[in-house]
Order: sequence, then structure tokens, then C-alpha cells
Amino acid sequence: GTGVTSPFGPGTFSPQTAGPGTHTLTYTVNTCAATTTMIVHPFPMVNDTAVCELSGAFPLSTSPAGGTWGGEGVTGNMFDPQETGVGDFQLTYTSAAGCESTLNVNVYELAPAELYGLNLFYCYKNVEIHLFGEPAGGMFSGAGVTDTVFNPSLAGEGMHIITYSYGGGNCLVTDQTSVTVGAAIQPIVTLTKDTICIG
Repeated sequence: GTGVTSPFGPGTFSPQTAGPGTHTLTYTVNTCAATTTMIVHPFPMVNDTAVCELSGAFPLSTSPAGGTWGGEGVTGNMFDPQETGVGDFQLTYTSAAGCESTLNVNVYELAPAELYGLNLFYCYKNVEIHLFGEPAGGMFSGAGVTDTVFNPSLAGEGMHIITYSYGGGNCLVTDQTSVTVGAAIQPIVTLTKDTICIG
């Protein structure tokens, strides 16, 4: 049957090869045959994760549902990073069928956001000023900002607040910088006579 990796006595059945489900195995000697049924339960599927120390308690989910969770910071099916503090934690999930799996949770220290790459003043004609932020992977926002570029000519004259944001919820950190875009130069020509001669 499915999952039999060694058909000759004593025989070997591999649940991993067979996969989840009900499998009928048959053993035949001469003209006599006997069958048995093997039920392979699905292996619990869990995904390792990383959260900041200020994250609120969050539900632990897996498939199939209906099992029990265990480990530091676990209450029922909830994990609370504020209870564990910073560090790496291994949680255990045991399905209703008795299959066990582990989940690794990294609780990291929340680092402040930092925005850099900007001057305090730009000419109204400046374009494409590249922005940088730490920790990497955040978002920039403000007048004249597109993705990771600040365009003073699009922002227009005046003072503008450029913001770098990283994370979300309790783990949201931001940094801001004020920049000023100068006004366009308007030349003023004053003539004392209404006629100008060449030379």
C-alpha cells in the first residue's frame, strides 16, 4: 500500500511517504492476505516569527487546529512578548492526535527610527534627493516624497516635515526632519529710460 517502503517481511511503513489520510496496507503470504488500516494525521504547520518587545499579546495559529500550546509567555493560545522580554523562545504545539511541532519566536528590542540624507535647505529647482532610514525597510512620507526620494521642486516653497516610519502598532517608531525649500527667484529690472541702445 501507499507508504510501504520495504515490501518484504518484516516490512516498513513510512507515514511521511504516505502523507496524511487513511491508508490500507495489505500483507500477502502465498495465497493468504491480511489488511490493516493506518491513519496518518497531518503534521502541525507553524511558522517562525519575530516581534518587538512592545507588541501586545497575539494569537498563535496552526493547522490543524484544536491542539495545545506550551512554552514561556504562552497562555492558552496567546503569546505575550511583554511577559517574556527580549530573547529567543521555542514554543511547542501538540495536535489533538498527539503530533508535536515547535515554533521559534524572536522578541527583539525596539530600536529608534533614524532619518538621514537631508539638508536643512534646498533650492526650489533641486530634484531627486535620496532618503535613508534605519532600521531598514520603513516608509518615507511628506510633501514631495515618492518612495525613497524627496523632490523639492514638487514639494514647493516653504517648510516641510519629512517623516520616516518603521514598524506598526505598539512597535511603530518614527523620526522627522524639517526642510525648507527656497522660493523661486523673481528678477526685477528697473529702467530709468524707456529706450535702450545697443553699445
